[in-house]
Amino acid sequence: MILLWLVACSSGGSPGDDSAPEFDWPCTATTLAYDDLAAGWGLVDTTDDEPYPDDGSGVAMADLDEDGFDDIVIGVRTTATVINWNRHDHFEQQTLDLGMPGGNVAAVDVDGDHHLDLLVSGTREGQAIPDFKLLRGDGAGGFSAAETLPTPFGPVLAIDAADYDHDGDLDLYMTSTGPGELLVNDGAGVFTAMGQALLDVDSWSRGSWIGLWIDTNNDGWQDLIVGKDLQTELGETRLYANDHGTLTQTTAPLTVNAMGGSVLDYNGDGLLDVFISGTGGNGLYANDGAGGWYDVAVATGAQGDYTMGQMTLGSLGFDADNDGRVDIATAGGRFANDETLLAGQDPVEPDSLLLNLGDTFEAVAADVGFGDDADGKSVVGGDLDGDGTIELVVTQTGFPSHVYRTACTANYSVDVELYALDANAYGIGARVEAHTSDGDLRGWVRLLQGLDAVGPPRAHIGLGGAALQGLTVYWPDGNVQDVDVQVPGRITVYEEAQ
Repeated sequence: MILLWLVACSSGGSPGDDSAPEFDWPCTATTLAYDDLAAGWGLVDTTDDEPYPDDGSGVAMADLDEDGFDDIVIGVRTTATVINWNRHDHFEQQTLDLGMPGGNVAAVDVDGDHHLDLLVSGTREGQAIPDFKLLRGDGAGGFSAAETLPTPFGPVLAIDAADYDHDGDLDLYMTSTGPGELLVNDGAGVFTAMGQALLDVDSWSRGSWIGLWIDTNNDGWQDLIVGKDLQTELGETRLYANDHGTLTQTTAPLTVNAMGGSVLDYNGDGLLDVFISGTGGNGLYANDGAGGWYDVAVATGAQGDYTMGQMTLGSLGFDADNDGRVDIATAGGRFANDETLLAGQDPVEPDSLLLNLGDTFEAVAADVGFGDDADGKSVVGGDLDGDGTIELVVTQTGFPSHVYRTACTANYSVDVELYALDANAYGIGARVEAHTSDGDLRGWVRLLQGLDAVGPPRAHIGLGGAALQGLTVYWPDGNVQDVDVQVPGRITVYEEAQ
């Protein structure tokens, strides 16, 4: 069963062969030109006088009230966590009274009711161990009283979710300035801390900034990459290979000192690759599906322009212009807070937008109005206006955050939301193939989009000008479902029992 939203069938023209259904696509832009909506729409101000670095500026973007438009949640480090409800031409702010400043946030359906819940962390002044709260959502904008969850020994830096053990519900991995933590779900959103028992999480995991669930070989089981900063001092980045629910530690040759990371298929070969943002330049690691990883950042132009004292923090793999190739956006920050150590250097790295040209990336941020050179933290993408083109939120540490929107593209796209049969209700981890007149394109339903950034639980696939000829959904529970749909736009797919 499917539902279509955004593009209505009409007498308008369509691409491809004569058998394709006719429809109107309401967008005509052929170039990117971003405007910053943050001030005009009333996004919460993240400006403060606190020293850098510090906890805060985590962001989640998802449709919390199920009105078809994504909302934005930001952890404001000096005050609280704030929901910016999307009212289609402005944001309505709601401050969550949790008795703690804002830190990391995530929108995750932990109990399988297909309503997004909120995970919120924060550290009060003088507090060694942060608070970590769960607020269960009702799908209409309401949330339950906060519940306390097991907490890692340090501020939460990233939260990702997957059904790693195939029991039908979402488990969580959290990185932290202290040891990371694996929280195993009982199916009702009650979690047990199992990191030490299952992952040998010990002092090695200090300084792990990213934990990415990723199916590295398309076997249907989610592996785990835990990325390390300052690897020579704190230990190497690890890959935990998932053998039918057993996570086994290996060493992944991901040598960039990781501050953030994104999962993406940059070359369109159907295997998920990894972009690592960090200190000393970025890494783009091509995955061969058999355990081999190859850094192609320099060859493709994805490494970035690195100067001593600069670093890249947040990153996002997404299709900016819906041409069918995955682009990369990054948020630049600073490596040290003592500028006297960086005499003659600009310690802040500008944000970047890298357009995928096929074999290489082109840096276009300055040309299209994206980014600045303040202290960037996180990047997340979603759809604020339902037009099929991704908007970007870039949070800043101590400076105003941004919401970048460009006119929707003449290129088509599909945005696929899933209704699964089990408690992994949004089908997190699913692979979606779009069959087109120009070949197959792929997207994945994922949550973590980079450092402190969780996006909407949908698979976004740019189609270029190709005619859509159907979808195939590879569900996390192993089901494979063909979907007969030829009209692009927002598509909801209900899993069929097999």
